[in-house]
Formats: sequence, structure tokens, C-alpha cells
Amino acid sequence: MRALFDTKEELVGNFVHVKGEEIPILHIDSLEEFLTANLPIRIALLTVPEQSAQQVLDRLIALGIKGIVNFTPRILKRPSDAKDVQIVNDCIGASLYKIVYQIYQKS
Repeated sequence: MRALFDTKEELVGNFVHVKGEEIPILHIDSLEEFLTANLPIRIALLTVPEQSAQQVLDRLIALGIKGIVNFTPRILKRPSDAKDVQIVNDCIGASLYKIVYQIYQKS
């Protein structure tokens, strides 16, 4: 099961359609309930505001997530007691810049 989480009330309750699958947008407050009910989800993509990134990362790790791709502009660190958790810090802005540069260099 896959889901997206947000705090914006206008998004919560909607669905994103990906390859024929409806993926729900749930409120971030239901993160623990969703992950507990849908074990074993092991990977999360983190795209939250910079100021809440470490807090959400810590929540995900506490819930058993083992792989996290961090797209926030902040380098995150796993807690010292979470040595089995893998984190990839990849700034989405930098990635977009790289692809735009590559496209326009070939033009």
C-alpha cells in the first residue's frame, strides 16, 4: 500500500492516480496509524518543509522505516541507535537544476 501525507486540508482526502492506482492523500497526523496498519512498509520519500524534516525523519524511523530518500534542502542525520536505517540526502532543487542544465546544454 502506498500513500501520500500532507497538512493542507484542500489536498487531504483526494487521490493521486499513478499507473491505474489511486494513491490516497492522508493527513500527516495519521502517519503512525497508516504505517502500523500497513506493515511492512520499509521505504519513505521525504518532501516536507525544511524546519520539520528532522522531526518527520525521526517519526519514520521510530515506525520502522528502513530506507528514506530525503528531498528537503536540509541534510538529515539518523539517530545513533538507528544504524540499520539508510538515508539518501538528495536536494530536489539541485536535481532539477542539473536536468534543466543538461537539457539546455544539448540545445
